[in-house]
Amino acid sequence: NMTSGRKCSALVAAYGDAGFDYAGNSRHDLKVFDAARNALVVAPDRSARRWQAAHQAEAMPAPKPTLRTYIKMLRMHQWLKNALIAVPMVLSHEYFNPNMIWECLLAFVSFSAVASAIYILNDFFDLALDRKHPTKRNRPFASGALSIPFGMGAIAALLAIGIAAGLFLPIEFLGVLAGYLVVTTGYSLSFKRMLLVDVLTLAGLYTIRVLAGAAATGVDVSFWLLAFSIFFFLSLA
Repeated sequence: NMTSGRKCSALVAAYGDAGFDYAGNSRHDLKVFDAARNALVVAPDRSARRWQAAHQAEAMPAPKPTLRTYIKMLRMHQWLKNALIAVPMVLSHEYFNPNMIWECLLAFVSFSAVASAIYILNDFFDLALDRKHPTKRNRPFASGALSIPFGMGAIAALLAIGIAAGLFLPIEFLGVLAGYLVVTTGYSLSFKRMLLVDVLTLAGLYTIRVLAGAAATGVDVSFWLLAFSIFFFLSLA
């Protein structure tokens, strides 16, 4: 992937000086802008914005992020799945136990933060495909409403929140959380493209949430609950 002078030289060699139009967004594109017939500055960084102002070039600013943009980035509607964390507490009839309620809330926050971090990572992996899709191109990162560096910072912050919340819970919970992180990352990287493996992984992720609730509250999970969870979630997946 050539940048700056090398890209400029390659384009001039192929199309001639001022023989092409070029769209770019960063300081690495300035030399190419100078050699282009027409330059379109898209979602510019500071250097590209200064160049655009100095040359009165056509500009296409990045979409302005709104509260809905950040909600879409976090996939907050997916947090509902983490309500499964409360299943062991409910089945043990401890739903009025304030300590268990607090532990479930911490586990919910921990899993939701980590899940959102993985959703952002998944968006990065699918960026090229999403930009070509009729509806997915409107996702926060595919549309340019949010920048990649911002997303990377959000991933780090969300993982920190998830781990920090988990530190207030038993060590077994952190083990389950680590397993969830590994499996979801594997799903984003390859499992979702593998026949049957994707279904088994999704079913396993639902069951992991039940195990996380048990680890957070100290409630023993029966064989029958695990068996029911696996087969029920397998049918859903």
